[in-house]
Amino acid sequence: LFQLLISTYHQPSTMILDRRHDILFNTMSFPAKLHALLEDADKQGFQNIICWQPGGKSFAVHKPEIYANHIMQAYFAQTKFKSFQRQRQ
Repeated sequence: LFQLLISTYHQPSTMILDRRHDILFNTMSFPAKLHALLEDADKQGFQNIICWQPGGKSFAVHKPEIYANHIMQAYFAQTKFKSFQRQRQ
């Protein structure tokens, strides 16, 4: 199944603005960075990987491996999905 996802997936790293070098972004709290990421998902077209749930009060990571390898590192210092999960608790 993962191989199928990779073969039909567009490489996001070429589309995603790397926010880690933005000084203002780096001063933001984890929840604020997560909110920015979720807003960017809609604008930049990677909402099939991570997106707001209907109603906008929660979110879902649909493809954790792709998220961790390509998107998460453009927003957060950690590169492991488990670290991301711990941070949001």
